[in-house]
Amino acid sequence: MRNFYERISDVRILLFSGGVALVCMLLLYSSMGRVLPEGVPGVFSLQTAFSRERLLRIISLWGEDALREYLRLTYLDFLYALAYSLFLLGLIVRLGRVSASRWKYAAGMPLLAGFLDWVENILHLIFLPTFRDLSAGVVFLFSLISALKWGLALFSLAVVLLLFIKYALGRG
Repeated sequence: MRNFYERISDVRILLFSGGVALVCMLLLYSSMGRVLPEGVPGVFSLQTAFSRERLLRIISLWGEDALREYLRLTYLDFLYALAYSLFLLGLIVRLGRVSASRWKYAAGMPLLAGFLDWVENILHLIFLPTFRDLSAGVVFLFSLISALKWGLALFSLAVVLLLFIKYALGRG
């Protein structure tokens, strides 16, 4: 495990994964920003609709062109999920000196977030093209997976910020 931690926290890996994550994020947000009508619920709202009625309302506000663009961009989101999860993991390992600390338990959170992002993407690619036929249970399932993904990703980011503060104060 130590060798893995050394590799994932290497500055070159951090710069590469962080750069890929940033480029993907900019492409995802700018592309959706161009196709979504002004004032409609965004991607987060779609991903965490939790009810079939709310999902259908969001899709009707978006329009079918925006939904098609969202599904097309889902393929880029696979790369984004991999990049952000490796980047956050690398930062937690580097700043928390994970191999010899209690932070090793937090190190798995970004990978789990990335994995759930992939599961969410697969479900969206399978079920959203036929969104009119979705059951309430399927909508709830992929909303729950999305909410867990967002929670783990935000938790990971909070851990990175905490570790950075500790590092900056000389307590890292």
